[in-house]
Amino acid sequence: MTPKFSIFEILRSAVSALGRNWGRAALTSLSMVMGTASLVLVVVAGISGREYTLDQIRGIGSNLIYVYYEASEAASGITTLSDKLNFEDVRAIQGIHEGVRKAAPVVLDYDSVVIRGNPRVITLIGTTPDYQTVRSIKVLEGRFIDSEDERSRSKVCLATEQLFRK
Repeated sequence: MTPKFSIFEILRSAVSALGRNWGRAALTSLSMVMGTASLVLVVVAGISGREYTLDQIRGIGSNLIYVYYEASEAASGITTLSDKLNFEDVRAIQGIHEGVRKAAPVVLDYDSVVIRGNPRVITLIGTTPDYQTVRSIKVLEGRFIDSEDERSRSKVCLATEQLFRK
């Protein structure tokens, strides 16, 4: 037969034990609060880190394929125009598979400019209107290069917010 204790007896005993060992009870309570808070912090950091990473992938595009030509001109000393990728290659890439919706050629160059007295190295990107779709670019102000600019060979420039940040 098990002994029966009243609820009041149990509470009185617990309060008495806490009173005798108040330091131990305070440290145990503090460690439980800190442990729970750190667990919540780790979970929140993990979730937000995951979302940040997914947003970065979505911004670039998770289904992009990069094709580029790279050759060592120093080895042969000779390079011809036919060795480079051209617009026919872009059209061929678009026609290879029905899953290829857009293809955009890109020429990169780097230059330095002075903005508000500060020298900055900038990236210059030469491309076609399809680049906006391929890279999921959202223009906050102004407009992106369009097919009319391409036909008339207009000199168009789009500056990003990072250009003017310091």
